[in-house]
Amino acid sequence: AFKQFDQDNNKELPQAVALEAIESLGFKIDQKAQKAFFKVKELTRSSDGLTYCVRQPGFIRAGLRFSQSKREVYRRNGGWSDEEVLEFDAIFKRYDVKKTGEVSNKELVRLVEDLFPDISTERSMRPQLLELMREVDQNGSGSLDFADFLRLMQLVREFQDRERVVKENAAIKETGFSTQEVAEFRELFLRGDTNSAPDENVGELSFEEFRKMIHMITPLGDALTMELSKIFDQVRSTLFGKEPKSLRHEADFPEFLLLMKHLLEINFANIKEKTSG
Repeated sequence: AFKQFDQDNNKELPQAVALEAIESLGFKIDQKAQKAFFKVKELTRSSDGLTYCVRQPGFIRAGLRFSQSKREVYRRNGGWSDEEVLEFDAIFKRYDVKKTGEVSNKELVRLVEDLFPDISTERSMRPQLLELMREVDQNGSGSLDFADFLRLMQLVREFQDRERVVKENAAIKETGFSTQEVAEFRELFLRGDTNSAPDENVGELSFEEFRKMIHMITPLGDALTMELSKIFDQVRSTLFGKEPKSLRHEADFPEFLLLMKHLLEINFANIKEKTSG
């Protein structure tokens, strides 16, 4: 990262540029931390004497120090950052209506249904969800304190990550797309997903985002838009075995692959000719 940002090859980066280089590695540094990110001994005057710069050894030391501090935070918080813990604390308190520091009974059911609608409402997923709940509630009290809640969120995230990989591999196999085609479709999907943060690995396309994407490939009038909406629901209802009206009107990447495969197979609005070559 240092060499990439050291375009003049003068072995030093202005302090602001060095912070950009650190963040390009995937680190998020809040404004307060930025001011003290580099220690005084890691800063030197630039050759013109007007700004402070960071040389490569100081850049590496600061990066390692920040990485170590992040690891300690994640260990302390069960895999979450301090910012995420604050967000979860606010969520937890909304369901802790009696202010006992625990969520139980109806509030616990509502919490699970609100936070994990796909898992809690999908009959085939309920055994896995119940197993996760049992793993978190080891004393069998039927309630969760905040530490239990953080553990549940971590277990659900790991479960969803595993399910996402399985689902994507199945979609790739079913569509028969090559590795290069999947990569190209992923890039198209990420450009179309305007609601997810740039550094998120997952996301969903709303129908409107999907429609705009297809419209840029082949113009859509009202009739074609209505037909596309039906296809959007039908392909995904076939996948889930549900009525279209019971599905969320969004598609994740595996569903997007299946949708694109279907559009190409039926040559929707001459999409084959518009995408060939």
